[in-house]
Formats: sequence, C-alpha cells, structure tokens
Amino acid sequence: METFNLNCNFRTILVDGKKVQTYSVGEGKKVIFSFPAYPHSGLIYMLFMLKYDLSKVKLITFDLPGWVGTTERFSEDGSFDVDILIKIAKAIIKEYKVDKFNVLGFSFGSYLALLIANIYKDRVKKIVLVSPVINSSMAKKSADGLKILVLRYTGLYFLVKPYIYHRFRKYSQPLIEQGIPEQFIYLYKRMMEGIQTKYVFRSIYYLFFSDNIQLLKDVADKDILIVNSKTETPYLRRQSWYVRQILENEKSLYLKGNHEDFILYPQKKVVSKIVKFLTT
Repeated sequence: METFNLNCNFRTILVDGKKVQTYSVGEGKKVIFSFPAYPHSGLIYMLFMLKYDLSKVKLITFDLPGWVGTTERFSEDGSFDVDILIKIAKAIIKEYKVDKFNVLGFSFGSYLALLIANIYKDRVKKIVLVSPVINSSMAKKSADGLKILVLRYTGLYFLVKPYIYHRFRKYSQPLIEQGIPEQFIYLYKRMMEGIQTKYVFRSIYYLFFSDNIQLLKDVADKDILIVNSKTETPYLRRQSWYVRQILENEKSLYLKGNHEDFILYPQKKVVSKIVKFLTT
C-alpha cells in the first residue's frame, strides 16, 4: 500500500478581485504547469505526484472557477469564457515567478495546455497531452457528444452534478485502499459541493464543439508526448490517433486501464516517464 505523504503548498491569488486557489508540490527548478481534467480540482494531481521524487521538479496547478475546488465563481449565470481561464493562467505564472516551464494537460486540460503553449511559445519547450480532445467533428459525433446535445436542448443541466458525484463515489473506496486517507476523500467531496452546474456543462460543451486543431498545428515544432489508454472509449482513442497524424515528431506512451485511471490510479512507470520527458 502506498503511503500518502506529500507536502502540498496552497496559495490563493486574486484575479479580477476573485480568489483563485493554486497548488504546488516539489521545490525543484524544473516547472511543470499542470491543467486540471474535467471537472476536477487541480488537487487531484497530488495523487499523480505521489509516484515521483520531487527533489528536482515543481508541479503547479489550480482550481478552475465553477469546477470542483475552492476558486470563486467568475460567472453568476454559468456562462463560459475561455478568456477568463487564460487570464487566470497568466496570473499564476506571474505569481509563481515562472520563466521557463513545460505543460501537462489531461483531457480538457490538454486544450488548456495547448492554449498556454501557444501564448508562451518562447517559454514552453515540451508538452504532454493525455487523452486530448482536439477534433470537434469526432467529439460531437461520439456517444458523449450526443449526450451533451441532449442535455443542451432539454435544459436538464442539473443531471451533471449527481453524475459527477456518482463517478467519484465509484472511486472513493479503491482510493482509500491505495493508501489515500479518508480525510482527503472527505475534503474532495466538500469541494464538490461548490460545483456550478451550468458552468461545468458549458465548459464541456465548449470543448466538444470548438475545433482546436490549429492550436495543435501552431506548436507542432515543440517536443510533444501523447499519452492515452488503449482501452478507453473509442472516440478518445481516435482523438489520440488523429493528433499523432498531425505531429510528425511526436512521442507516444500508452496506459493501462480506462480514461480516469491516469489520475486516480497513476502508474509509477508512466508518471516517471512523463516527468522525465518534461524535465530533461
């Protein structure tokens, strides 16, 4: 059983007068800016970093507004504005006095990682995309894409929150069995209570129905590692396949398990390879 022993630093910053919760682990000079997976808190990356020696690396992440976490809401009506996320990311980079850094994005976070890598092209050299969603024409034709459309046209947004609770309950006991303390599970469940249902829905709608192929093409000269599971849902496997066709010099890494296992059941060898890629 793993021992949960990780010194995580909490730092709250102000962006447009709103409190944004950030986290960092490690004291190394090599900085990894990590973008949360839908609709999680950046705190979930702490499970990932338990698997790695943090003496030479610092991982920085945060809570998005409206998602799981303690960042204040930026939109009372639940409208989604990607420019707010860019502003938050820029504020975090400034707050932590980060010069050169590399980016790690999982699922929805892959989109944010590409966005920031485009903005800071002269400061970002390496990118890791885990189960990226880039091609909207593929995403919106998937089973999840169709479900999103149904929710949009029926207005049944309230179903999003119980679904998220259901997914996390499914993993709570296995996480405890891995050595994650019940206090962490309790804290995370408390953070879930603040989910802004419409914002969470509109953010995933934006991802599925916005084409981000050009974002990928514009950083194709970077060192990029594509990570995905061979057993996750077909549309996610097709997304990763599509990304690999665009990038001539991409590196690939394959996971065991399903989509969520990357962050909830991180594999030590996979974590080590990802961190080594981002820090060498």
